[in-house]
Formats: sequence, structure tokens, C-alpha cells
Amino acid sequence: MFVAVWMGIYTRSIFLTVTCSSYILLSIPVSLFIYKVVFRILYFDFIHVVVIFIILGIGADGTLVVIDAFNQSKGLFEHQLDRLIYSFNRSTTAVFTTSFTTVVAFIVTAFVPVVPISTFGIYAALCVAVNFIFVCTIVPSTVLLWDKWFSKSSASTVRSHADLSSTKDSADILQGLKGKSNLCFDRLYVPFFRKHKKGLVLLGLAVGAVGAIGVTNVSQLTKPEQWFPDGHMQSNYVESLVLEYLSGEEEQYVQLTVFWGVESIERDRLGRYAGDIDNYQDEITFDEGFNFSDFQTRLEIIRACELI
Repeated sequence: MFVAVWMGIYTRSIFLTVTCSSYILLSIPVSLFIYKVVFRILYFDFIHVVVIFIILGIGADGTLVVIDAFNQSKGLFEHQLDRLIYSFNRSTTAVFTTSFTTVVAFIVTAFVPVVPISTFGIYAALCVAVNFIFVCTIVPSTVLLWDKWFSKSSASTVRSHADLSSTKDSADILQGLKGKSNLCFDRLYVPFFRKHKKGLVLLGLAVGAVGAIGVTNVSQLTKPEQWFPDGHMQSNYVESLVLEYLSGEEEQYVQLTVFWGVESIERDRLGRYAGDIDNYQDEITFDEGFNFSDFQTRLEIIRACELI
């Protein structure tokens, strides 16, 4: 909701807000189709739903880049096709760079042996890639329709290709493209950093030093986290249970199963994406030399049980 509201405030167009927000959300089911039908990955957990927050941010960013490039072409070209080509070439390169690095970052997580993390990385990478395709196809068409049907741009501000031949005209146009959006950057941001650059560098070094000291002093908790005031019976109970008794909380115990007589296991690397443990096709090789009736074998099993 916040992304849509901010996009509406920035573009001042309900048409662009609704259509662009719809295509961003559309990239999620399209990616899910590729994820389950094409890649045949059936595992889907709650963590995969978190991708909606990622794709909303990335999709809105790519959309606004295309819209800005199209608005900047208003004073450069006369025909809409020329403006579309200019904005496409100007925006897609930047959007591709950001999308490509994000896709690679998520693909790296696919090599993690933990199935929820690896499948989430694959699904998120698909969402970002599909979103980029939509940015290159749906968004330019949407912006073109918006400019034709809803935009109130004046024809007097449009210049033809011949007007760009003069160096002075080109400089004036580029100066006009800066607009009011860069006044804060030109008049406040840059002068402030130029005037106080030494102090800002020292401030950055100080913050980095404090952060480094804080990281090096991190240690494990010596007592349980306190959620209630001092003296509360719940706090006293938890503290007494943890500090005075050699026991852990119920969720800290893990059920352990030990198998004897197994020589090796050939894991089904692709089967783990099926989402059902019954579909795993691991191949087990048993140790032919294992003899449970042997006295030494029984003795070692007893020692292992005592150790566990």
C-alpha cells in the first residue's frame, strides 16, 4: 500500500499507479508458474511469501526510472517513438545492472544445502528476472499510453531533432532537464559536503571505530532475556530454571536417530526440491562387514550411546 501511495504522489497519475502496481504484483504468479511448472520445484514455504516485499521495492524502482527517463525526453524529441526509444535506452541499462546483480545474489543462495533458503533464492531470482522483463515491455507501453491519453504536456515545450544541432541549445536543454528536483542536491547537499568534508570524514571514522569496538565486544547472553519487570514471578521462574538446573527449553531438544551398519548414502540432490520427504530417492549402501552379534560391535554401540 505504501509503495502504491508513494508512486501515486511521485507520478501524480492514478493510471500509472494502478497499472504499474499491477504489473509488479503480476510478476509473482508468473514466477511461481516457472518455479513449479517449468523447474518442477514443488517445495514452497512461508519464507517464499517474503519475496513480495523485495519485488515491490525493486519493481517500483525500475518503474520510476523509466518514467523519469520518458519525462526527461520531453524537451529533446518531437515524436513519441523517439522519446520512447530514448527513455528505453537510458533506463533499461541501469535497471538491468541492478536487476542482474540482485539475481546473481539470490542464485548464490541456491547452492545452500538448507532447502528453504536455497528454494527461496531460486524463487526470488525468478521474480526479479520476470520483473525486469516487465520493465522492458509493459512499462514503456504503459507510459506511452499515459502520455497519449492522460498527460497534459504542452506542445510548445517540444523540440525537434534539428533544434539539438546547436551546442548552446543542447546545454540549455540539459540545464532544463535538471528541474526543481535537483535544487536540493545542487544548493544544499553538494555545498554542505564540500564545506564540511573533513569533519564528515572524521565523523565517519568515529562511527566506524565505535561499530568495530561494539562488534568485537559481542558475547553470549549470561542470563535469559527479561520480558517482565524485576521480581515478577515469571522472570524469577525462567531465571531459576535456566541458571540453577542443567536443563534446556523444550524447543532446544532435538530428536536424534542413529543408524548402524550403513557404509554410505548417495543423496538425491534434485529430490529435495520435491517438497515431500517420501519422494526422496537416496541410495543407501550397507556395510557388509557389520555384524551386530559380535561382542566388540555391541560394546562400541553401548559406548556411543553413553557418549550421546
